[in-house]
Amino acid sequence: MDCPGSKGGPMLRFLGKPVLGLIVLILFVKNQPVQAREGAVSFNGVFLSMPSNPDYSVWSGNQRYGAQYDVTAVTDEIRILENLRLYEHGRLICTMKIVPGSDLMISNSGVMVFMDHARHDRGELTLHFVDRRGRLLLSDTFHGACLFGFSVSGNRFGVGDRSGFHVLYPETGARLLLPKADRFDFDAGGDAVVLTRESTLSVYRNGRLTGSIKLDSQFIRRVRWSKDGKRIGVIDKHGFTIYDGESFETKGELALSEPLSFRDLRAAESGWEAGVHERTETVSQGFVYRFDSSGFLLEQIHGARRDLPSVRRPDGKSLKKGEEDALPWMFQPFDQMPTVWNYYEQHMGAGTYTYLHQGLDLIVPENEPTYAVEDGFVKCVLTLGGEKYWRLAVSPIQTVGVSDGWLYAHLVEGSIQVDVGDAVSRYDYLGDIVQWYQDWGHIHFVNIRDHGLIWRYDDGEWGINFNPLLVMAPDSDFTAPVFSSVRPGRKMLFTNNMNWSYLDPDSLWGDVDLIVKLHDYVGDSPWQQPAYETYYWVRSLPDRALIFPRTTGHRLNHAYPFYASSWYTPYARILYREDDNLRASSWMSLNRNYYHILTHDDGDTCLTLQEEDRAFATADYPDGPYRFYVEARDEWGNSSTDSMDVVFRNGITSVQADNTGMEPVFRLEQNVPNPFNAETRMDYYLSRPARVRIGLYDMTGRRVALLDEGLRPAGTHRVRYRGDHLPSGVYVCRFESGTRVEVRKWILMR
Repeated sequence: MDCPGSKGGPMLRFLGKPVLGLIVLILFVKNQPVQAREGAVSFNGVFLSMPSNPDYSVWSGNQRYGAQYDVTAVTDEIRILENLRLYEHGRLICTMKIVPGSDLMISNSGVMVFMDHARHDRGELTLHFVDRRGRLLLSDTFHGACLFGFSVSGNRFGVGDRSGFHVLYPETGARLLLPKADRFDFDAGGDAVVLTRESTLSVYRNGRLTGSIKLDSQFIRRVRWSKDGKRIGVIDKHGFTIYDGESFETKGELALSEPLSFRDLRAAESGWEAGVHERTETVSQGFVYRFDSSGFLLEQIHGARRDLPSVRRPDGKSLKKGEEDALPWMFQPFDQMPTVWNYYEQHMGAGTYTYLHQGLDLIVPENEPTYAVEDGFVKCVLTLGGEKYWRLAVSPIQTVGVSDGWLYAHLVEGSIQVDVGDAVSRYDYLGDIVQWYQDWGHIHFVNIRDHGLIWRYDDGEWGINFNPLLVMAPDSDFTAPVFSSVRPGRKMLFTNNMNWSYLDPDSLWGDVDLIVKLHDYVGDSPWQQPAYETYYWVRSLPDRALIFPRTTGHRLNHAYPFYASSWYTPYARILYREDDNLRASSWMSLNRNYYHILTHDDGDTCLTLQEEDRAFATADYPDGPYRFYVEARDEWGNSSTDSMDVVFRNGITSVQADNTGMEPVFRLEQNVPNPFNAETRMDYYLSRPARVRIGLYDMTGRRVALLDEGLRPAGTHRVRYRGDHLPSGVYVCRFESGTRVEVRKWILMR
């Protein structure tokens, strides 16, 4: 049976048999003409609950309750909410001065659940349930939570996290723990819940499994109970199937064809309502398809529509990073860099804890359209707790194994154009940015890694790969990093390795850490960022002989096998100094404090906690005057240099000279560019002639290239490599000389 608005149309099948129908200008179903009228569905096919008062910040599904609040401050992932007012049918019934969360939901019974993201750095979400009078009912903390919802009556709340699917009864404090789920729904009156995970649908009653079936698709978009609790509706991209809630017998099927797709489903008094999305290059249109309880199509209702803006693709010359192909920005115009708010591996936080920021935050106006930066397949569409935390990820590879992809966070749910399993192309419109503070929003953008056709936040597998600025173009960064005094009159600061006491620069001894204060500006952003890359070297005085070669201090391009940023707290101590005198800045500070430690990181893309023990050994050199030099560079190559004179005092008048029986000192730099998609280069330094072997290996340990081998003279050497024959992925470059081995991680992106 064809439906208006479709091309080719959906075919409705009842009990496996086609239902005959006729189209003559209008559609007749059960001898009644379909009337096209406006419905509460967004232009992406997701149902909208319209507030009775447009000033409400959030409201219940039945529109009986609504709330207003003020956003008084924000961080990258936290909003400070105050002065909440809860209304019932427009009458004020509750106020709260301090709101215990960054977002909230309201049930049809007036119970509020506040999403407390205060320890998002640990991957934690604390839920606080408060009744309509402002009384706290229940608080509980979850890890990796990404699935939420009230029952229709409001007496139950579901949460999916790493330990499973939790059924909470806020008013009694009771709870059940069921297996993990991707989708769920509560029945209207009893104690039944239906869960889907991949291609399995399961029904639990009073916490006990009563039946399950295998579905034809693992990309399930919604699962719903009927109003009477006797049937279950399931949608994937192109199919709607109705099952008996006890026997799981199929009661009806409907298939859609492109460009139509199912996006939402809900039970109605007379049967079912499905949210349908029609998308073309120029239009995004939502529809409501209404069915009776047996699955007969009753009518089609036109919902919201958006005419999509034309896409102005940049020319190829603007998408270059040096000689390498680069990616466009995710906002129009694609060849103009947005305002950078927070940098990759930026030292963040204030008060009792700090951590490294695991991505790139870009400020744009609220509701700014967002576009895909490369072709791929949608791996996840989920929220980490509330309407402000929706995100999606796109990977260029559709595989059940490990793959990488781009994460786009803080999107408006009612604007998201895609769902898991969909294919997207570069410059495809993905959705709009949520309002975060005042009149602006921000996107959290980073390249992440996970496995499977579906990327799940509840499995703890997300990892981050590299600094996005290295592959985006154009990068209009022409300002060199700036040195500031660490303390009054001190350009640099020295401590013994990981010691809290500062050393007098006229009396350095033992293994020391070198600390400098740096900031940089990226493009025209007014927010200070850390320096992307640092180097240091040491000369003796007064002869200015080089006694320690130019060495990488750090490069903010490390990969991490985790996403929850609490894991980044110990790593922050490797890259940045923090103590009672040297404090990290808050997120909303334009002028920020970045106290870089240069003597810990070995300069590769893999940061380990063992590097905390690295330091500069002053006892390797005779006592006397020396000069430390520091060079700071941004990702575009702009650089600045500073220096400071010090005195080594270890009671050493001379050191044993090197002899030919000792292994040479060598220094292996990181390849540049990294990531790369064609050619890359890498430098290494030898203090004396030595035999070397440099190999490139894939993640299985197989050598894919021999980059250099043989006896090499003292000095700096360079190897170049083209990876034309290799697939995209992470590779390990292994440098061997004598008994010493060092590795660097290379990232190849096509």
